[in-house]
Amino acid sequence: MSKNLDDVSFPEEGFDSFPERLKEIIGTATLKDFAAAVGISEGGLRKYLPPARSVPSFDKVSRFARYRGVSLEWLSTGEGEKYALESNSSQELGKEFALIDGYHSTIDQISDDEYAGEVRRRLAFRKKWLSWRGFNPDNLKVFFVKSAVEGGLINGGDTVMIDFADRVLSDGAFALKLKGATVIRWLVVKVDGGVDVHADMNQASIESLSETEADKLNLLGRVVWLGKDLS
Repeated sequence: MSKNLDDVSFPEEGFDSFPERLKEIIGTATLKDFAAAVGISEGGLRKYLPPARSVPSFDKVSRFARYRGVSLEWLSTGEGEKYALESNSSQELGKEFALIDGYHSTIDQISDDEYAGEVRRRLAFRKKWLSWRGFNPDNLKVFFVKSAVEGGLINGGDTVMIDFADRVLSDGAFALKLKGATVIRWLVVKVDGGVDVHADMNQASIESLSETEADKLNLLGRVVWLGKDLS
């Protein structure tokens, strides 16, 4: 007879420091939002945080770990690496894939700063593909775009990867500062050195810049990968 996961006890080792690790992975999220994401009540979540001493079930710890993409062993005991792909048991997988930091963000919050908010989770990309495309993983960031940001090329719910090392003006999608705001636009360089700015690659240009104006564009980085939900 199988055992209900809610009946599986929490490992004794690491229990004293578990509340601090849970607090760490919650980060800047509100307790209400984190609790809703893992399927428990806010009051239930508070029972596991300092200074509370309630013992969570294995099922709940597993949900916490999966949601934040951290190692179950690290979260429950404090042993091993924080992120599963960095553990000894996943070294071979780590050789094949690079983990790119991902942030929840509006378009206007996209930044190449060293601190771009809390890393919410990491997406794995094959190192062979990144190398073939000429990308250095250290220059890449993934943004999970929040809803109701802008139409056209990028919509709420899209996932965008930006190469912040590529700021050479050419045809393609770029994150850039335009009239004081951060936007993502499709740029087309004209023969005369000017640039047509498009909200989407298949739409008419919404603005045409002269060569002088184009030279002053503040490019943050090139959009190199875009993930969209089809429904």
